Amino acid sequence: MIGIRFCIAAVRILTSSSRGFLPLGGIYANGRGVAKDEAEAVKWNLLAAEQGNAHGQAAIGYSYLSGYRVQVDYLEAAKWLRKAAEQWNTDAQVHLGSMYRDGRGVEKDETEAYKWFLLAEFRGGSNTQTLPTFKAPLTPQQQAEGEQRAREWRLQWEKKTQEPK
Repeated sequence: MIGIRFCIAAVRILTSSSRGFLPLGGIYANGRGVAKDEAEAVKWNLLAAEQGNAHGQAAIGYSYLSGYRVQVDYLEAAKWLRKAAEQWNTDAQVHLGSMYRDGRGVEKDETEAYKWFLLAEFRGGSNTQTLPTFKAPLTPQQQAEGEQRAREWRLQWEKKTQEPK
């Protein structure tokens, strides 16, 4: 009986914030201690995303982008990846940049793509090794505009995060 009470208490703690939903998604996705259930994994990741968890937003966005556990939907992918990218999730920034580069779910905009790649690189994103390859075909004007957009975005972010709540 103690084991069941402990499990119930753990679930209540885990689900009391958006941070708790994401591990539950991983538990179901990988079948750790429960039967593997990808639909249940998506449910918990989506709950985390809806509550503003950047990792949950990135996970759901990537799921829609790649068709992992859900039907491919580039508009939904762009929506969730943007939410995560705007919270400095570097993986989401790289994926969103790729979407702008390729015109999937958003209007093709290589300058906007470059902005997101630069922001991810600025924060030390692990997926930014493609930046030199992507930068090569851009005109100097596109590069300068992308760099300006990235600077302006960073300044807005810094201002927003320093404002008292």
